[in-house]
Amino acid sequence: MDRPGNPININNYFTCLIHREKSPDNKEELEKAHYKLSIDGSDRSQEMAHSAKARLLAFYDYDYEGAFNEIEEAVNRFPANDYPLLTMADLAVHSRNTEKLRQAISLLEERMSRKAQSYRSFLRFKAYLLALDGDPSSAKRIIEKDLKGLGEKAVNRLTHKVDELTNP
Repeated sequence: MDRPGNPININNYFTCLIHREKSPDNKEELEKAHYKLSIDGSDRSQEMAHSAKARLLAFYDYDYEGAFNEIEEAVNRFPANDYPLLTMADLAVHSRNTEKLRQAISLLEERMSRKAQSYRSFLRFKAYLLALDGDPSSAKRIIEKDLKGLGEKAVNRLTHKVDELTNP
């Protein structure tokens, strides 16, 4: 029987792999990582397994409906955890689904504080929503005002993503 291993390390490994170039070998590794998360019965691992499966469905199978169903299950099962909502926002940006992005941001906004670990991610998704809504100036203001502490390269990447989302 496979041992699940450390779920944080597995999730970090999965996150690195999902952003690599798509290939059958990479997908196989991603599926192995998802499996290891899924066999660990802890709530944290189960939440990460839902997020991993949703990302696989979206990024590899282009099954956005299945991906959103999967991540919404995690949102409902783990309502106090922000990470499924951040995954929902990420999937929404990837699929350019403003309705799902708005939903994720709204739910995060209800409980987000400036001191939250995920506050910068929340702001990034707000900027992306503004870009998708056709308001790149407001999106860039959020980046320049609230995310400038990320460093020049990160700010440039965010600005480039805003331009990309504004002009598909």
